[in-house]
Amino acid sequence: MYNRPAHMSGGPPQWQLYARVASAAKAADAAKAAGGRLLNGPMEVPGGSWIAQFLDPQGAAIAVNEPAPAAKPAPSPPPKPVAVKPAAPPAPKPAAAAAPKPVAAAPTAPPKPAAPPAPKPAAVAPAAPAAKAAPSAPAAKAAPAPKKAPAKKAAKKAAKKAAKKVAKKKAAKKAAKKVARKAKKAKSKSRAKRPAAAKRAKKAGKKRGGARRKK
Repeated sequence: MYNRPAHMSGGPPQWQLYARVASAAKAADAAKAAGGRLLNGPMEVPGGSWIAQFLDPQGAAIAVNEPAPAAKPAPSPPPKPVAVKPAAPPAPKPAAAAAPKPVAAAPTAPPKPAAPPAPKPAAVAPAAPAAKAAPSAPAAKAAPAPKKAPAKKAAKKAAKKAAKKVAKKKAAKKAAKKVARKAKKAKSKSRAKRPAAAKRAKKAGKKRGGARRKK
């Protein structure tokens, strides 16, 4: 990544792509032969690697990087020969001493067996008194069932009363609606009958007027 240099009047910061190659010099020669233009290098950079920068035939910048050769490990010194001490000769084994011949011993009379001592009577330990049975604990009485709180009963009664009132109101509304419907029907019937009655009255008036004229 490159920041914009101070001497450049324009141009934003830029970045450049490096391709890793085995030899920067060979890559530069190949780029020249293909129509590229070498801009910088090949040159060694800190760390031991080599780079080269050039333009391709279309004018795009590209660069190559040759990695630094790996440092070979220093040869280890040959191991020093270890002095081997000569083995000591085995010590001579001592000669086995001749076993002495057994001497025949005179037979001796067998000892008389001693009379066994009379056994002492064993002391009988007194029997331990029988442990008294622990008195049984009294059976726990069953806890009385909790009585219903009077507040709950009062709440239930109040809820029932409220439900009855609501039912009565609903019934009254339904009855009022029925009455209103019946009144509307009666009005509509009376309105339908009025034009017929008016026509009849007109006809009757015309007949009466004609009869008067004739007279």
